[in-house]
Amino acid sequence: MAHSHRAVTDPSPLRPAPAVNVIGPGQAPSYLVPTLCRRILAAQREGRPVIRVGNADIVRDFVGIGDVVAGLTRIMDGGEPGRAYHLCTETGTSVAALVALLGRLTGVTLDARSDRSRHRPNDAGSLIGRNARAEAELGWRARTPLTETLAAVLVEARSGWSEPGEVQPV
Repeated sequence: MAHSHRAVTDPSPLRPAPAVNVIGPGQAPSYLVPTLCRRILAAQREGRPVIRVGNADIVRDFVGIGDVVAGLTRIMDGGEPGRAYHLCTETGTSVAALVALLGRLTGVTLDARSDRSRHRPNDAGSLIGRNARAEAELGWRARTPLTETLAAVLVEARSGWSEPGEVQPV
């Protein structure tokens, strides 16, 4: 509650916190990782060894929502007003590698095949953040292994999601 009060009464400038690809339970099913989970679970049920994705080679920095919440808390508690603190892992993971990790977590070997009809024309090949300032000034770094966050999203995928636009219970 202290954070809510501070946010209302503190006249200091915002503390920007650009995050990279945030993933975790509660994410809308239309995002990349939940979509991959659904496709992988379907492939597992149907015995298909291949799933089609947009660009399997693009690389992104995926950070778990729990780590982002911890980072935002540190920024609110001790961040320098007006400074940007990047919340990221500094580790790149390709879509193909995500599929392989999710496959291992489900117990199946899967191959991700790029489908050019699903490519987005403006996708950068690699987007990886640098968290040096967040670590040096706030003592923050991502601590949750990617596989742990992916496993949590898989649990949610197995239990089903609400329909798009439906409010998730808190």
